[in-house]
Amino acid sequence: MTQGPGDPPELIWRKSSASTTGECVEVAFGPDSAYVRDSNSLDGAVLEFSRSDWAAFVVGVRRGEFDCP
Repeated sequence: MTQGPGDPPELIWRKSSASTTGECVEVAFGPDSAYVRDSNSLDGAVLEFSRSDWAAFVVGVRRGEFDCP
């Protein structure tokens, strides 16, 4: 994935291999943070989360806490 102008150079952006429509988010990991951005807006906002917050989010996803009713 490409770097945005404000991204630290060490970030490697990834998106799901299931992403086929281009309507996706990308994630990258730094030493202490996880970063999320819109794959269609590389110059747009980047959300930053602590590694512990990201880990808690992943656990919640795996448990189905964010599934639609």
